[in-house]
Amino acid sequence: MNDMTNARLAVIGLGRMGIRHVLAARELGIPIAGLYDQDNRVAEQVANDLNVNGSAVFKSADALMETSGANILAVATTANAHFDYVMAGSRAGFSHILCEKPMAVSVAQCEEMIERCKESQTLLGVNHYSRFTKRFELLERMLSSSSMGQITSMTSVAGNIGLAMGVSHYIELFRILAHERVSEVRFLSDPMTESNPRGQQFIDPAGRLLATTGSGQRMYIEFGPDQGHGVTSIYSAKYGQIFLNDLTGAGAYTQRLPVDQDLPLTRYGCDADEGPLLIEIEDVVSVTGLVWKALLEGKGFPTGEDGLYVVSTLAAAELSAKLGGIAVHLGADLDRQAAFNWA
Repeated sequence: MNDMTNARLAVIGLGRMGIRHVLAARELGIPIAGLYDQDNRVAEQVANDLNVNGSAVFKSADALMETSGANILAVATTANAHFDYVMAGSRAGFSHILCEKPMAVSVAQCEEMIERCKESQTLLGVNHYSRFTKRFELLERMLSSSSMGQITSMTSVAGNIGLAMGVSHYIELFRILAHERVSEVRFLSDPMTESNPRGQQFIDPAGRLLATTGSGQRMYIEFGPDQGHGVTSIYSAKYGQIFLNDLTGAGAYTQRLPVDQDLPLTRYGCDADEGPLLIEIEDVVSVTGLVWKALLEGKGFPTGEDGLYVVSTLAAAELSAKLGGIAVHLGADLDRQAAFNWA
């Protein structure tokens, strides 16, 4: 399938992200062939609210997969169910599956999902949509320019966004800005003071994370459980910095004048070219639609391997916290079977 003319979407899990998949499909002109939520009343309410034909509502995921006539699938449940539904969808013959993040609750599950989809020739994507945002486009353009230079570090301070729910976005954003994967993670977690909004059974740590690539690029995120507002980031490069409110898109930049670029880096107070920035922050529906479009076209979408990398980084962070914040290397250090209670 290289276009959307024959696509028919089924959505499993109808919380906020499931609804966004329905709305994104509608914007792309893709019919909704199946809706399922473990709470049947939720599925019926969503269909009613979004004017989806009641015949698209199914009482079980098995029935949806067997009789809906859908050929593409969005898995938008909590993370603990991603593995089962992606595996079932690949066996049921869906041509394309887009899974929400985190992709699964263990490294081993991600690896098995990828292998199963390859065997069934199912194209598997994970909804890490950072590459489709205006924020990424501007940061990539500025940080690849000779006047700013490639990113050296990304430092973010946030409210209690959660390791899996919030920090996973920054792990992916840092990878595509740095053009390199993290090789080492240190994470100090803090005791949680409030229940997870998705249910008391879920645990999504807060704390301080430092991740480093093989060439020395750094990502540091401070997201303590006692912080309840905002996300701001500083993107630093050899010759300058970009300051950004990641929720509103308001920010500023500062960079050395070209005439000063050959001076030692210890001359950090040189005269500067600087000014304001304002980046459009798209709604999640529109960027999810862009992920679907790329997946259906078969190019440029966030792959299962990209989702595996993020989960591997999260697993390394969890292990680091368990060991008191020591450095954990992605790879041999990881317990691939370890499962986490992420939402």
